[in-house]
Amino acid sequence: MGGHTHEVPGTIPAPTPNERPTAGRRSLPRLLVVVSLVAFASVALVATPARAAQHPEYQLTLGNSLSTGTGASAGATQYPDLIVGHEEANFPGLELENLACGGSATSTMLFAWGACPFPDSSQVSQLDAATTFLSDHPGAVPYITLEVGINNVDGCTLAPVAHTPVGVVDENCVATGIAALSLQLPEIVAALHAAAPGVPIFGMDVYDPYSAGQLDLGTPDDDPNAGVAALPTSWFTETAAMTDDINAAIAAVYASNSVTLVRVAPAIDADVCGMTHMCDTTGMTLHPNDAGYAAIASAFEQAIDQHFSGPGHGTWMVDAWGEIVNLGNAPFLGDLSGVALNKPIVAMAATSDRRGYWLAASDGGIFAFGDAGFFGSTGAIHLNLPIVGMAPTPDDRGYWLVAADGGVFAFGDAQFYGSMGGTHLNQPIVGMAADGSGGYWLVAADGGIFAYGTAGFFGSTGSMHLNEPVVGMAPAAQGQGYWLVASDGGVFSYGSALFFGSTGGLVLAQPIVGITASPDEGGYTMAGADGGVFAFGDADFNGSVGGHPVFVPIVAVAST
Repeated sequence: MGGHTHEVPGTIPAPTPNERPTAGRRSLPRLLVVVSLVAFASVALVATPARAAQHPEYQLTLGNSLSTGTGASAGATQYPDLIVGHEEANFPGLELENLACGGSATSTMLFAWGACPFPDSSQVSQLDAATTFLSDHPGAVPYITLEVGINNVDGCTLAPVAHTPVGVVDENCVATGIAALSLQLPEIVAALHAAAPGVPIFGMDVYDPYSAGQLDLGTPDDDPNAGVAALPTSWFTETAAMTDDINAAIAAVYASNSVTLVRVAPAIDADVCGMTHMCDTTGMTLHPNDAGYAAIASAFEQAIDQHFSGPGHGTWMVDAWGEIVNLGNAPFLGDLSGVALNKPIVAMAATSDRRGYWLAASDGGIFAFGDAGFFGSTGAIHLNLPIVGMAPTPDDRGYWLVAADGGVFAFGDAQFYGSMGGTHLNQPIVGMAADGSGGYWLVAADGGIFAYGTAGFFGSTGSMHLNEPVVGMAPAAQGQGYWLVASDGGVFSYGSALFFGSTGGLVLAQPIVGITASPDEGGYTMAGADGGVFAFGDADFNGSVGGHPVFVPIVAVAST
């Protein structure tokens, strides 16, 4: 077919998000969050479990009262100590260097803070003490844990005194605290990276202890914070929104500065009374108990183990709001929870080492997480039709986007080899895939295949009658074939891609939205709009969210 329109690649900034609602929670007024992007050299670490260390090695921990273990029954039950105990199997003789200081916010971690003594009297802040330690112990710190953020906004919850049913969240205070975090946390991370290039940093999110007041505890309680139980429902909605907003800011900073986000909030928020002291008489209130510290340690351990051993088999799914569902051993590397989007997410792609992923919105806005880089977007230009798919280059230093009219946009080291833009199509383009050698395929809803660059043509369903339209494709080994999947789960294999099964004969609760090949390409996994997962061949079934309420549809899937 002739008359192709060449879309000219360019470096265009990602779109500025607009406000969107948060499911089940009232959003606070829009907050001005400025994220400083810090550039630094990234050096890949390769660690062999149970290696013989040539010198003492240390887990370096920074944080506030959670990192000092307030609320734990003993030192051995504090989460930094639990992590060290677990990671000793990978780093024999691992020791803890805990510089945490209760009450720390990003400002006091960064600047002077006289409440806690540091190893050297000349050190005026946690960060100062941490960078000095890293400089004095080159190569002796395999990883860093970081816990900060809640004290930027904790004072904004004007909780009641004793059991007086009065309380409010100061929204201006929250906005100020989040703005400070968005400016200062990148400085903290940049200083740690500069002092120890290549040393991975693992930073946790925050949980909402005040949700305990919403629960029917059914037991006497003289803990002063239990007075929140008498507050109006609106107060709990405000604290939930505050937590969502601070977590969105933390996630944005970490995603932009190569810090692995450790999500502890889901486990603790699901059982606030069982994981914290909010519902007992100790007076430790919002601090975790032993069960809570064990949950925090477990989340860190999983992230650290995945980093050093590489991700095991797992599945990522993303919904239209950019929220990631990670199943099996797929690491959570960040998402767009709490971030307002101009347009919905429509596609995702994983990096070749499975330590990062990109999300693409229908306006071509690109959001990069983990070791995925940002190389440009179409978020700020007018498109004839929306973006429907993306594919990365073999070295992950670029990517292609494709629109429903077949227009192709190349960024980074991705080369433009042609497109269907300006050409009449029988059916719209619905996706694309890369062949691993620098070429790419486009696939239309009727299964028509359009090959460019080094990508070969191995067949299509363009001339066949389909029960349901094709919705996606996945490449086979060395670019010698591909799979197509229809919305009913029918699978069509071409070239070296083998057929391992389908759901074409089943009645599905929701349509299939995508397909991803297993790492050795001996199988594939399909995802439904309801989060249902279907694994075939040697693809591992890592669980699903099918059968549970999904308020925002799943739109794409990728595998580790």
